[in-house]
Amino acid sequence: MATTAVLINGQKMLFMTVPREDGRLDVDIFLANEDYLPTGTPSIGVSPEVETEEVYHKRLRKDAYEKGHYLPEGSTDREWDPGGQAGENPG
Repeated sequence: MATTAVLINGQKMLFMTVPREDGRLDVDIFLANEDYLPTGTPSIGVSPEVETEEVYHKRLRKDAYEKGHYLPEGSTDREWDPGGQAGENPG
């Protein structure tokens, strides 16, 4: 399971993926507390048409990074960060 954390309108959110046996991904979106722990039940579960968890999270992080929403400190698999290196969000 991989996680990308973002901050939107002051609310931390976690995009968590789980590979399925059929090769697709389940993506659950949780609200998160200050320690980046998911709270409650996921607000949505989707199976995007992407090749791998890595491809999904790289795209999500790039988009979030460009908008100043990406929270690297709450994300896993930091080698997938924009630019291929773990870095701080400029926003």
